[in-house]
Parts: sequence; structure tokens; C-alpha cells
Amino acid sequence: MNTENYIEELLVKFFSGIASEEEKNIIENWRAESRENKNMFLEYKKTWTLWDDYSLMKTVDVDKAHKKVKNKINKKQSKRKFANIYMIAASLILPLLLLTGFFLREKIANITLNQFSQEIITSEGVRKTITMPDGTRVILNSRSSLKLPLRFTNNKREVTLEGEAYFNVKTDKNAPFYVNTGEVTIKATGTSFNINAYTENDDVETTLIDGKLSMITGTQNKKQTLASLKPDQHAVYNKKNNKVTLYSKKENQEKPKQEQKQKNNIQKDKSTPTENKEGAVIPIENIKKYVGWKEGMLIFHNDPMNKVAQRLEKWYNVNIVLQDSLLYDYKYTATFKNENIDQILELLKLTAPLDYTIQSRKKTGPHTYAKRKITIKYAKQNQ
Repeated sequence: MNTENYIEELLVKFFSGIASEEEKNIIENWRAESRENKNMFLEYKKTWTLWDDYSLMKTVDVDKAHKKVKNKINKKQSKRKFANIYMIAASLILPLLLLTGFFLREKIANITLNQFSQEIITSEGVRKTITMPDGTRVILNSRSSLKLPLRFTNNKREVTLEGEAYFNVKTDKNAPFYVNTGEVTIKATGTSFNINAYTENDDVETTLIDGKLSMITGTQNKKQTLASLKPDQHAVYNKKNNKVTLYSKKENQEKPKQEQKQKNNIQKDKSTPTENKEGAVIPIENIKKYVGWKEGMLIFHNDPMNKVAQRLEKWYNVNIVLQDSLLYDYKYTATFKNENIDQILELLKLTAPLDYTIQSRKKTGPHTYAKRKITIKYAKQNQ
């Protein structure tokens, strides 16, 4: 759905009185952006007022009202004048009202056919918090989109995500919550979890903080469970080889050998395309690095430079070019909060043999500029 169609749908909801507080705020902010938007808002308002007037006219007994007025008019000339004015007004106004009514009915019908769907989009460097119709709270990360219905019906809660989001799902055992990412679907009931599913990435990642969730694939009639997560576990689904790698906090690995053996046997019996069916759950030190972004923190723990660069690009809306493959051999562990990109680059420079250059933003239009381009290269240490 493009931005123009999305705004049109919100305007219809705004004037019909069914817009949420967040949608009202979106319209108010959009209206304040430009004179053109303000004029469009006023045109919709006028059109909606005419439609209300037309709806009111349909409830009036015109013949009865006309007869009542005629009884008060005694002069024939006045009768003729009234009849002429009445006919002229009717010929001018009614077609306009009918066209207006048709336009609005079509607009509302289109929304109904789309099952009252909406799409929330964040630009680069922007995060947004959303409260969904069922009370589920979502924090949408930079350059992401979330498609959802205006209302969940028939015990079905299903949304589509492109990008990254943190979900705090409202508990409803009778209506599981599904997040479609294209390649895999995340199923939960009452759960707190994170999903990283940017389309340009080779992996779809999910991190469970609280509750239970499953990573599934397949069609509606034939679904397959790829992995079932417990709290403080992180799953990575690779789109190319159709496999899942499961990570868990170190303390979760400290289980009695017998319990671990039973767990391994159960996993071997499952015919799922996962690298962990042999019981090789990989321990990790810091699960918070996958969800720290929602609190404004960038957390790296033994991350290669290319992964660091990818996250910095989305976070600061810049383009980063790694000039030397030698940089990939270095792993980074750090936590950043409130630092700008220049400060982070200086800190990285202190911990690894690298140097960087920043290219000034180039003007691409009357009011638009290209992203800042950062080139990072390997710097030989002084002997």
C-alpha cells in the first residue's frame, strides 16, 4: 500500500469517527507537514459534510414538507418563484451530493474489501510504538513495516512483518498470534519476543524473552515446526539452506546429563530441518544484544565487522563500505547508548586496526540529500 492510499483510508476513518488515537495523530501530523496536505484535508472535510447533509436529506419527507410550505403561499407568482428556485437548487445540489455519496461509498467499500487492513511504516533511523486492536504492544524498528487488520476477527490474530519488531503479545489461548515474515511464521499466545526479518538479510532471527513460541514454515494446510523456543533462546533461520540454528544463554545449558540426553533423543526423533536436532544448542553470553535496540542501546558481543556495519547503517541512516576483507577477522564487544556515529567510529578505531573516511551528504533534489557514506579500511599497526 503506498503512502497516498494509506492517508486516504485514514481520512475516511477520521471523518467517519472510527480512527484510533494513533491514527488521529498520524493525520494531524500529516496535515501540518504542508499547505497541500492541509488543503486536501479541508476538501475531504467539505466532501464528508456534504455527504452527511445528503444522508440527512434522505430521512426527510420532502413531499410532506413541500405541501406544508405550499399551504402558506397564497400568491400564484410566489408559487412560481418557489417552484423555480426549488427545481434549480435540486438540479444543482442533488447530482453533486449523489456523486459525493458514490465516491465515499466506494472508498468505504474498498476498505471493507481490504478487511480494514493498514500498514505502519518507519523510515530509517526512526522507531515507533504501536498498540494493536487486541492490546498487543509492538515496537517497530528502523526501516520496517507492519501490516495488520483494524480488528482481529474469528479468533485469528495475524500480521505481516518486514524488518524488525519487538512484540509483547496480549494473552489469548483461543487465538494464537502469528507473525508472517515470508519465509517463516512465528506463532505465540502470550509472549514477549523479537523478530529480525529484513528482506535483504539471508537470515530470519527471533529471540524469546518470556513465554513460548514456535518457528514454523509451510502452507496453511501443511505446516512444519522448525523450532520451539524457551525463554532466553535465540533462533536463526537461514533462507538458503532452510536450516535453523538455536542459541541459548549459558546458564540454560547447565542441565543434568540425563535430562540433556533425553532432550537429545527427542530432538533426533523430529524430522525438522534444524541444525540443532543433534542437541547442539549453541551457548551465548548476552541475549540482550538482540533486544537492546528497543531501549535505545546498540549491543555487540563477539560480532564480526560486517554485522556491526549492517546494524550501524540502519540505526544511523548511513551507507557503510568495508574496503578490506581483513576487517572481517575482528570481533567486537561493546554497548553504545546516546553516542552518535562519529563517536562510535572513534571508539571502534581504538579497539581495532581500522581507519575511516566520511563523505559529506550530496544534494539529490530541491529538499533531499543522499545518505552519508562511510568507508572503513584496514589500517596497519605501526611497528
